[in-house]
Amino acid sequence: MAKIGENDYREGARARIVESAQLFRGDKFAGSVYLAGRAVECMFRGLIWKPGQVMETGHDLKKLLAQVGKLGLLYDCDGRTHDEIGDLRSLVDVVANRWFNNMRFVSDRWVESYWRAKNVVTKRRTFKWAVSEFCDVCSMIVARCEVLYGKADKT
Repeated sequence: MAKIGENDYREGARARIVESAQLFRGDKFAGSVYLAGRAVECMFRGLIWKPGQVMETGHDLKKLLAQVGKLGLLYDCDGRTHDEIGDLRSLVDVVANRWFNNMRFVSDRWVESYWRAKNVVTKRRTFKWAVSEFCDVCSMIVARCEVLYGKADKT
């Protein structure tokens, strides 16, 4: 079996974002949410990937972001965090609060109910709007990770 490397994760993340948008346009919201969150996970895994390394983080996006931070990719050379990295952390918090790996098993109705319980979906915020926002946040994280990939190439 072929080994998966950092570029495979990166390409997979980009593919999952595209597929998420396609599912959204087809009103397949649970699948769209799952793949958008998976794209974020893929980007983080690609950033922290090392040959032969076993990742102990599971599918926890906050733990994956912490691993990225341990590599020094979230800091300037003098050790200060970028303002946009704080924003990256808040974006990851949004995704981590609404997504988990087992969403691949559930229906639109289940995700909508789950998000209603979290007040993500309300009378004023429809499920479709919330899914669109979620996918946009995931796309922003993937785009910001592309910048971190450039920084990782220099280390």
